[in-house]
Amino acid sequence: MMCTPSEVIKNTESDAENPDKPLTHAGWLEKTQPNFNWKFDLLCDRMQSAENAGLIIRTALGLGIQNIYFLSSIFKWNAKKLKKLSRSANQYVNIQSIESLSEIDLSTYSNIVSLEYSQKSKSIYSNRLEGSTLLILGSEYDGIQDYLLNLSHEVYHIPLVGEQSSINVAQAFSGAMVYFNANRIQK
Repeated sequence: MMCTPSEVIKNTESDAENPDKPLTHAGWLEKTQPNFNWKFDLLCDRMQSAENAGLIIRTALGLGIQNIYFLSSIFKWNAKKLKKLSRSANQYVNIQSIESLSEIDLSTYSNIVSLEYSQKSKSIYSNRLEGSTLLILGSEYDGIQDYLLNLSHEVYHIPLVGEQSSINVAQAFSGAMVYFNANRIQK
């Protein structure tokens, strides 16, 4: 069934009056956004996939990450997929490619935490973070290097209830940040 131009305009006008219609980006910008009391930065250890990096960058912008450090990343920075998946968020988040942890002033963080299943990891639901935080994510293939785990004040994992023993790093980051932000809003 084809619509005439006047029917299309009429349908568009009625959609604008529908409160259940998803917000456009412009509509979202008009809403008041939460204001968090402390900064949250991200360190990605030896990221290998431009796809994961792009998704992490896009999610980081949406969930309040201010700085992203890619430590010894292997993917190509000019990769077309990285630009496409990040949806230009890479233009708004401070992103640095670093070769050494000494390029970050760790003294500015109250908390250095890792997201990794390890012998000493705790459920993410037990976190009580307050203050500036550096979150460390690991390589897609072998996780976070031991020296970074040892540097961490806490190591958290997302409890999995299915048959998999791990989930994609970009998806884990998204879930973790939603939970961390819920706690930040409450404080």
